[in-house]
Amino acid sequence: MGLGSVLSAILIAGTTPCHGDAPVAPRLLRIGQNRKVGFIETSGRLKVAPAYEAAARRWTSGFLWVVEDVAREFSGTFVDGTGRRLFPAMACRFIDQVMCTTPEFRNGWACVLFDVDGSGWGTPAAVLKDGTIVPGVCNWQSEMVPVRRGDRVGFVNLRTRKELPALYEDANPFVGDVAVVKSGGRWGVINREAEWILRPEYDTIRHESDWTPDKAVLLVENDGRLALARSDGTWISRIGNHEIRRIHVEYGVAQIVRGGKFGLIGLNSGAELVPPIYDEICHHPGRQAAWFKSDDKFGMVNYMGKVVQPFVFDDVRRLTGILQGRDIEVWRARKAGCGVGLVSGDGTTMFPFEFKDFHQGYDGLIIVTTSDGKLGLWDPQTLEYVLQPQYD
Repeated sequence: MGLGSVLSAILIAGTTPCHGDAPVAPRLLRIGQNRKVGFIETSGRLKVAPAYEAAARRWTSGFLWVVEDVAREFSGTFVDGTGRRLFPAMACRFIDQVMCTTPEFRNGWACVLFDVDGSGWGTPAAVLKDGTIVPGVCNWQSEMVPVRRGDRVGFVNLRTRKELPALYEDANPFVGDVAVVKSGGRWGVINREAEWILRPEYDTIRHESDWTPDKAVLLVENDGRLALARSDGTWISRIGNHEIRRIHVEYGVAQIVRGGKFGLIGLNSGAELVPPIYDEICHHPGRQAAWFKSDDKFGMVNYMGKVVQPFVFDDVRRLTGILQGRDIEVWRARKAGCGVGLVSGDGTTMFPFEFKDFHQGYDGLIIVTTSDGKLGLWDPQTLEYVLQPQYD
């Protein structure tokens, strides 16, 4: 392709640098010719010939994801600013469950899928910036990942390439400073020095985390009974102490059951925050309190075991969540024989139980409907009306 053809090509868009993973993107312009994508320098010099049917919008770590044939699932690769492919095999994007992005480098590696056996099913792997492929990696959360050596599994640090010896039958990636491994047919937990935090004595162990390693806890099972441990191997609740039902790492609590009754324990202290005396725990707990059910009515109990809203409500529903980085807890509650009101996350009554209803609106605002049917908008962050309830 000559320079004249390059200059006559359609200029589609400039590439977008990504500053989260150095080095920054090459200063290239995206071009199109015969429905193929390529790149030129700002001077007009051809750098990457138009050979790809699709390309990602941004460069990460000096690489860009490109696709040869959009009709074929496994036809993607990374190229650098000269057009050199990072790896020869063709891959498929690994769909990020949160963002559904095209492949990109984060923390020094990218996650993709390879069709290793021609079956059409993708096998996840990490691709490093030198083209090294590490099978079995499917997220960006851990730099210490399992690697198989023969019939045993060890670990490799994707940043430093330092390895832990392959001593295990199976293993999961590190979460923070610990990893769950299988040895002798049983599961245990090791640290980054391959020292046992929990010896391999359990049927199953899994991390419970909200993707924040310092909040992660270990759910341990033996003979169908569950226990909770911290990442340093100390116990939150030993096997037989409680029947663990559900863990809420983000709020630091776990649901427990004893004699068919529900309560909560704290993940930091292991203490019973709410004694297991209620028929049911409703919805997700909050940061300071949770709704329970007793004698077919809902009530709110805080994490000191105090009832902060009496058990007189027919139904409750959370209206708000994360607003501008803040976790705003507002609950809609219908009081038996009265109306609907709003309750804050600590149990404070924000609106008396005499309204017709409340609904989630746009931009975190709450639609207020008064007892006579008038509509307004209320802001749970400022605790003020944006529009007074006067509209039909």
